[in-house]
Amino acid sequence: KQDVDVDVDVDVNVGVGVGRQGPSSNKTGHNDESEMMTTPLPPAGWKRVLDVISGVARSKSGQLSLEFIRKTLKEELGHVIIDVQPDEEAPVGLPRAPQTELGRAVDTFDRKMESFYRARGFKLWRAWFGARRLENFESGFAVELADMELILRVCLLVRPRRILAIGNAFGYSSLALSLACNAPVDVLDAEQDGDSNRKGTRLTHEIARSEGLNVEVSVGYSPGDLPKVGRAHNQTYDLAFIDGLHTNRQLIQDFLGIRPFLAPSPVVICHDVGLFGLWPGILQGLRALKMAGIRASYRVFEGQAARNRLGTGFYYWDSEAEVDGTLETSLERAFEGFGPRLFLQNSSR
Repeated sequence: KQDVDVDVDVDVNVGVGVGRQGPSSNKTGHNDESEMMTTPLPPAGWKRVLDVISGVARSKSGQLSLEFIRKTLKEELGHVIIDVQPDEEAPVGLPRAPQTELGRAVDTFDRKMESFYRARGFKLWRAWFGARRLENFESGFAVELADMELILRVCLLVRPRRILAIGNAFGYSSLALSLACNAPVDVLDAEQDGDSNRKGTRLTHEIARSEGLNVEVSVGYSPGDLPKVGRAHNQTYDLAFIDGLHTNRQLIQDFLGIRPFLAPSPVVICHDVGLFGLWPGILQGLRALKMAGIRASYRVFEGQAARNRLGTGFYYWDSEAEVDGTLETSLERAFEGFGPRLFLQNSSR
């Protein structure tokens, strides 16, 4: 099974998942049509896919016809599955979690969040990579369904007393963290996306007040303005959510910047790591913690109710753990089912 994501720079951004059709299966537990089983195309086939899409974009002068792309690819490559969803043509009709107990809980949680915006006349749209944005807002994208599953499961497991977040956009993740964890959330956002970003901050506060959620967004830059974020408590956070500027440099600055404000055994969720290739920053964070005498792990989240399309993961460490790794902690055992674990061996430098 393979997917390829293509960003076509025309009137809309288009994401494409391509593969030769194989027998369909429901064993994955997902009910998204793009999750059908596929067999790999040879390298020449992938190159031809890109050539066809680029040619379509040029020949249509930016007027992209989805049916024309499907027809052309089928003629060129045989029977091909293709999932093309421009933002402008993908209202929130999101893939829903499977009908398991966890799936129903994630689905209910996500629908509750959507209702906050829908009740105020806002439409949510799904981008080709699964994340959501608000119609007519240019303030970035919100979390996807797998992120909602991660937030829900972490909140149920860790039960954080206070939460710190970097990056707000229009407040979907900030409000979701407060709703799932029933805890206050302090957020720092630079409002770099202009008027939409400022509207997003106001909308976040409006929803929080009317829905009884404890969310406070401060405007500023990380890491320099982090000390002004905390409110009437001692600024020790059990859970943090990093979703600011998506560069390796900024990720490590955000991570090191929040460390003085974290509780002894915290969880730090890092959003969009896979989408933006932030693995060097994740590794640098593990190295920094080890140099400080902290035995930390990082998990690449694998959802049970939804596919993680954005590569979100999380750091965690336990105050009772020994840096040489001889002591297995309850926190380590608790996260065994959350996905592959990354950690540094004793010989790592």
